[in-house]
Amino acid sequence: MPQPIPREDESEQEFVSRCVKEEKDHGNDDPTKQILAMCYQIYKDSKNDNKSKSITKNRFFKEGDVVEIDGKIGIIKRIVKKVSEK
Repeated sequence: MPQPIPREDESEQEFVSRCVKEEKDHGNDDPTKQILAMCYQIYKDSKNDNKSKSITKNRFFKEGDVVEIDGKIGIIKRIVKKVSEK
């Protein structure tokens, strides 16, 4: 199933609600938290015109970022240790 795409006039809350409903209606049986994280990331990416975000070794995260690692989606809640750039 293709991922839902935010409509131009749709708020974040409207899109995420629609996205979760469409995912559930189409049989996505992932935990609701994972679907929410995916929907928020789709919305965020669409607003940043960055449709193909991926994690690389040079990517720096901040609290609140939605990430996918080893097929699992999560939200960065707390930064434990900051690493300075060389």
